[in-house]
Amino acid sequence: MKTARIMIDIDDGVMKVRVQDEEVSFNLWEAMKHPKDKGVCFKMDVFEEAILDVKKQVMKPSPLEQV
Repeated sequence: MKTARIMIDIDDGVMKVRVQDEEVSFNLWEAMKHPKDKGVCFKMDVFEEAILDVKKQVMKPSPLEQV
């Protein structure tokens, strides 16, 4: 594999990657956005666990079906 000279410049939250005569810019602040309400993700995890627990209880076969 041939290696090339690459220049990386980070200024004011913008990362610029230059290879020969081409340049790509990445806005680091836009790329790193997260939801403001972080509790939503955790609520979803707990909700999914509760659904699986109820599903296991509902789907249990009756003793007559096991015979």
